[in-house]
Amino acid sequence: VTKNFSGGNADLKALLAGNDILLFGEDVPAAIQLILQAIKKGLISQQEIDNRVRKILYYKYKLGLNKPTPISLTNLLSDLNKDEAFIKSLYQEAVTIVPGKTKSIRVKQLVIKRKAAVTIGGDSSSAFQKYGSAFETCNRFYISSQATEYEFKQLLDTLNYYREATVDIHNMSRFLSRDYGLSANCRLFISTLDTSDIKVNWVIFGSPYSLKFFNSDNTCLVAYEDNPFTNKAAAEALYARTKVTGRLPITASANYVFNAGATIEKAAPKIGENTLPNYFSPNIRPNQLKQIDSIVKASIEAKAFPGCQLVVMHKGQLFYRKSFGDFTYDNAHEVQNTDLYDLASITKIAATTLCCMKLYESGKLDLNKTIGDYLPEAKKTNKRKIKIKNLLLHQAGLVPYIPFYKGCLDNNNNWKATIQAKKDAQHTLAITDQLYINAAYLDTMWQEIYKSEIKTPGKYVYSDLDMYFLKRICDQILANDSFSSFLNTNFYQPLQLKSMCFNPLHNGFTKHEIAPTENDLTFRKQLVCGSVHDPGAAMSGGVQGHAGLFSNATDLATLMAMLCQEGMYNRKYYFDVKTVNFFTKKQSKVSRRGLGFDKQSPEQIKDSPTCASASPATFGHTGFTGTSVWADPENGLVFVFLSNRVYPIAENKKIIQLNTRTNLQELFYTILKN
Repeated sequence: VTKNFSGGNADLKALLAGNDILLFGEDVPAAIQLILQAIKKGLISQQEIDNRVRKILYYKYKLGLNKPTPISLTNLLSDLNKDEAFIKSLYQEAVTIVPGKTKSIRVKQLVIKRKAAVTIGGDSSSAFQKYGSAFETCNRFYISSQATEYEFKQLLDTLNYYREATVDIHNMSRFLSRDYGLSANCRLFISTLDTSDIKVNWVIFGSPYSLKFFNSDNTCLVAYEDNPFTNKAAAEALYARTKVTGRLPITASANYVFNAGATIEKAAPKIGENTLPNYFSPNIRPNQLKQIDSIVKASIEAKAFPGCQLVVMHKGQLFYRKSFGDFTYDNAHEVQNTDLYDLASITKIAATTLCCMKLYESGKLDLNKTIGDYLPEAKKTNKRKIKIKNLLLHQAGLVPYIPFYKGCLDNNNNWKATIQAKKDAQHTLAITDQLYINAAYLDTMWQEIYKSEIKTPGKYVYSDLDMYFLKRICDQILANDSFSSFLNTNFYQPLQLKSMCFNPLHNGFTKHEIAPTENDLTFRKQLVCGSVHDPGAAMSGGVQGHAGLFSNATDLATLMAMLCQEGMYNRKYYFDVKTVNFFTKKQSKVSRRGLGFDKQSPEQIKDSPTCASASPATFGHTGFTGTSVWADPENGLVFVFLSNRVYPIAENKKIIQLNTRTNLQELFYTILKN
């Protein structure tokens, strides 16, 4: 506008066109003089000016702006984003898809793969790719938007082996002067790929004006902004999981003109996709659904937890799935079925015990051998004769836990040099995404473990240290393979548990998708979100035998369904039947425990972690953060409840006082009986 109307003329013409408030005036004094001249010439009357000013002043007074008060910045972001459903709908309706022309595919290579997914820009694999992976399996690539011409050329050579590619572009600029954040090398890559024989779906998380760099042969999806909302909306739009009606608000080029865009109808989602809709079995009556809602909502109102996920499977099939409440009590984020929770001690069975079972089955782990047999450094300590079986039963006599974090704080509760807010050559282990610990401190932690007393050998004393040792023994046996990699290869990936992982912030997830835990004022001095709640596990780099695993309830239910079906899921066996039955049965004369797994306590039912109707074959575990998972092979029932009851303080025990988890579990037995 100012290119054609300078020196205050744009301001005058805007005023005459009906605008009451003018922004970004280039020459305000000149504009005022031109407006005064316009009044004198009769182009606009003084009364019209007075009416407009009076209207502005009226609303300023109505809003109390004549008596300004300081704005509190506390929870400002969450306050501004309270209506998340409305925000999501805005982004979903804005998404625009401009279909390309149909490309013929001329095969040049001997080996042609189906599809590739490429992320340009950002520090790690994009949230868009993560969402998209739920709908389609393809090979994934990442490249910086500032990559060299040679690096882009290498990627192009690789993509020549594919028939189709989806390319999402992030960290763009809104300024034409910066070519919308697309470097010369990046634009050359776009132009070359656009005119290749490969069918391309471009996904643009930035200005629609950047479409000037694309031709019309390929489909272009414009998301306009780059945030978790638009990433999810774009993935759902591209794979027809939501209706698309967006239109281009501008003309970018002859190929991309104002109002261009296609209307695409929503396709019916399949159960188990990343959209994870709520699901209720037809066998559940409406009044029973109300009973479930009533128990959960009463607990939320009592502030036992701000929100939760509840999933029940029956005989290997999804029976019930629904999420309730929010991440926090300010209702800033409604819990979705895809969101992740810190599983806390469920890690003991969903990671460490699984690893032990697999190594036992392959003959690499002997339960009757000792710590000293596997860990050379233990041979001169009082831990050397502890049997592996007693670690799994929590009968090793080890102390329940050691508060390692206290060694990192001085008398004034300030961090010692061991911890700092910046990563460097020494401080390489992330306690949170903003806090790092000296990696050498792990040795100090193990010195404390080895120096600790053995107080109650042969008696049942639940101890996190048992799992520290089991994970360390697994690491020793696995040698070149890491603990988490072994679990991914053998269980999480083949079972398609896309959310189950350690350190989710390092695995493509954002804080927007992870329920926060405690507002830790003592050790980490921040709200913990995306990093494991347990301090010892955090100080171990987020991967430890007793805690560290994250998941959503659906994936955890799938894992437990495999165990509930004696190691088989979708016609594939992950364990020998004998292995599952051996580890999950009651093994001890002094406790209710199985090997690694917790069990029902029929002798003292009021103290049992399960409901009264659970069969003696039931096995599972609970977690400190407010989680619970139980598999009952006799009834074919898998029950999963995930919450963050430790938000904002870990001392909150209302979930136990209200018996929320056991009451819900009991209700599902009643539903199945009826």
